[in-house]
Amino acid sequence: GGDYLDLNLPLLFPNGCMSLRIPNVPGTNIPLPSGWRIYVESGRYPAPPNEAVMTRFNKRWNGNILMVKHRRNSDYVNYVTRKEDDFAHVILSLWVLRLL
Repeated sequence: GGDYLDLNLPLLFPNGCMSLRIPNVPGTNIPLPSGWRIYVESGRYPAPPNEAVMTRFNKRWNGNILMVKHRRNSDYVNYVTRKEDDFAHVILSLWVLRLL
């Protein structure tokens, strides 16, 4: 379900970005039901501190973080439903805490 979304990555990441596919719940071998991907700053240029990461995790992170849901085996991006929103927050939280 869901319609195709057009991500304007240059607007969100003017200095470039890199991405990582998240196939499993971070820290486990439990596969995720949809294709999730996390985009972060490329690191080529200094980025401002991410206040949301500092507030939520008390960890320093520079630049934006974007998590998107793809259609299974596709580059098309799907809308995240309200039901999936909480799930996405948990996945992102586990990823950030494992990384930092």
